[in-house]
Amino acid sequence: MKQLLFFILFVHTAAGQVIKEQVDPPQLGKVCPDIALPVMTGVGIKPVWLSDYRGQVVVFEFWATSCRPCIPAMDNFEILEAGFPNQLKVFEITTEGRERVERFLQKHASGATIVLDTDKQLQEQFYHNFLPHTVLIDPKGVIRAFTYPSEVTSDIVRKLLQGKEIKVRSKQEFEAQVGVSSALSKDLNTASSILFEEEQYVRVESPKRAKRQEAKVIFSPYQEGKEAEIYREDDYYLSFVNCPITLMYESLYETSSSRVLLEVPDEHVERYTFDKQNAYCFELSLADSLQTTIQKMGIAELEKRFPLRSKFEKRSRDVWVLQKVGKATTVIKHENNRLYGTFSDLLAYLENFPDLNGMPLMNETGIKDNEAFDWEVIKKQHGTLDQRLAALGLKRVQKTKEITCLILYEVGEK
Repeated sequence: MKQLLFFILFVHTAAGQVIKEQVDPPQLGKVCPDIALPVMTGVGIKPVWLSDYRGQVVVFEFWATSCRPCIPAMDNFEILEAGFPNQLKVFEITTEGRERVERFLQKHASGATIVLDTDKQLQEQFYHNFLPHTVLIDPKGVIRAFTYPSEVTSDIVRKLLQGKEIKVRSKQEFEAQVGVSSALSKDLNTASSILFEEEQYVRVESPKRAKRQEAKVIFSPYQEGKEAEIYREDDYYLSFVNCPITLMYESLYETSSSRVLLEVPDEHVERYTFDKQNAYCFELSLADSLQTTIQKMGIAELEKRFPLRSKFEKRSRDVWVLQKVGKATTVIKHENNRLYGTFSDLLAYLENFPDLNGMPLMNETGIKDNEAFDWEVIKKQHGTLDQRLAALGLKRVQKTKEITCLILYEVGEK
């Protein structure tokens, strides 16, 4: 009886020789096989061995440029990593190609360590259906959880560094498979030093993508036991799991939540709150031959079902503006294999900080939006947002300005 899938991994010997070896796939409560991670640099790919980070807490965060929840999670991991220098290492793993990732970084620059899993070996080894997907590895190299990015907090990192037990929600990404031995099931449910709230399941291979001949729209109510997630496989497939309608519009328009305004009667606001009664699952698959977009298709389907409509208009808003108080740290070229983003990317990055209380961030520094910026600088800073900005020669000031917003409003009842 076949108990488990096997994977061909690259491993290295004590002498540093790279070989291929057949090993068991990663399992909860077991030491993770040593893996060569293809880390993206400014000039190419640099293989990094997982074993080089023994003694640190390691996070594998699987993400995609089109995954809306992945972006704030990536930003939050940068902040968390900066608080544990040489004690926490986060690898942001994507199956997307370098060109697409670079286009993303031009709009949303990041100092994160990005791993290009273009051959999908890591995706298969750490099987998952939905993004984001988080793997937590302790300083001894033991896999402690398959979970959600929100579960990885400063307290969890400290406990792992101290060798203590942790309790996090387990992400149900493993599907039952007929014929799996009871011994394996026991291993999954009794992994040492881990406390789980939910059942564990056995991994299976991910399905291959076939050419889409027909369009598909599936709309269903809230599904118990699942986290709110958004997954965009490509330009032809988009899936929302347990999301409110407002978040769907925000994602379809690729607009920051700080620039979305819900303008409905006070007595109707509760219809759009983030709870079970107002959350839905919405799956869109666009036929390859259709002359439309996922955005247009998604909005049209939402308008069929709900009275909520959308438009872009200017509104007077309380905002934060960035101002220069010294010589801001900027660069105009690549150095030492490091990636740099534009100054406008800095604003988009900073808008995810909780210190801004959901307010938009504007540029009044005099620095051009397309000027390159050294993201290693902000990543290495510690303290509050204002302290980080001061280290960059910047400050924030609250003002009232007229900005373009995505307005969500209602038409006649349906």
